[in-house]
Amino acid sequence: MGKILDYYLSLILSIAVSVLLFHWDMFNFDNSADLFQQFPVLGTCSFGFLLTMFTVIIQGNNSAIRQMRDRKKPYERFVNFNKYVVILAFLTTVYSFIIGNFKFAEQFPYKEWMCLVFYILFIWFIVQTLYFLCVFYTLVKGSK
Repeated sequence: MGKILDYYLSLILSIAVSVLLFHWDMFNFDNSADLFQQFPVLGTCSFGFLLTMFTVIIQGNNSAIRQMRDRKKPYERFVNFNKYVVILAFLTTVYSFIIGNFKFAEQFPYKEWMCLVFYILFIWFIVQTLYFLCVFYTLVKGSK
């Protein structure tokens, strides 16, 4: 159940929310152009933050981090999930940069679908990051 909750439920949720927003005309390519151009800054900061957390936990050697490592299953879940969220942050950032800064996207006949894909990635990234923080705090709380 953990893998389903960790990976697939958030993807299904992000697809459902994005499709509903798309269906109700809550966003379109032209209205989202500023978000496409500004998201790489947020995505890069999030990417760096997640990698920093990962590095501190992996390379740290104090008693609290050793206690976290002793909890094998939660620690392994944390490491795998961090890798997954970092890759998702990277993909969302690169996709946003491409559709926000290259003019070919404006000429693309299915630009609304490109917008939908961005919102799926964006919502998925937000949900996964929040869930990752919950896993992290559970791991830290359990090590005390």
